[in-house]
Amino acid sequence: MLKKWFEIVSDHKVSLRERMYRIVTVICMVALICILPMGKNIWNILLLAASLIAMSMIVKFSIRKGCINCGATAISVMLLLIFPVSFFTAGGFYSGMPEWFVLCFIYICITLEGRRMAVFFGLCAAETILCYYVAYYFPNMILRHEPMSFT
Repeated sequence: MLKKWFEIVSDHKVSLRERMYRIVTVICMVALICILPMGKNIWNILLLAASLIAMSMIVKFSIRKGCINCGATAISVMLLLIFPVSFFTAGGFYSGMPEWFVLCFIYICITLEGRRMAVFFGLCAAETILCYYVAYYFPNMILRHEPMSFT
């Protein structure tokens, strides 16, 4: 299966846009798999697991039907909905979520195009600013996690 995936990604008969969509989406999925065990509470773990399953179904459907733009849009919407919830339940500034906001910007810029990319980029920027604003001025809204002690 892995060999087939590499063949598809390196095949020049497949459009560059589809190959980039596959690569970036797989990177996001691998990152979700890596952070899944680090969930701080059961709701965060369930949200990440459900988003991973949904993302794999969206990718499979969009590639089979040849609607890469719809799949990239659906995953972008999902990322914009997941990240604020994870940000506030995983520890805010002191979690790994600031890096995920950057990943969301990268995903949007690589997979979307035209006005759709501009709109989603603006939504991601507004969401990031709003999350940081709320976290800074209303820190009680963030579920705090104590740093681990190494004694």
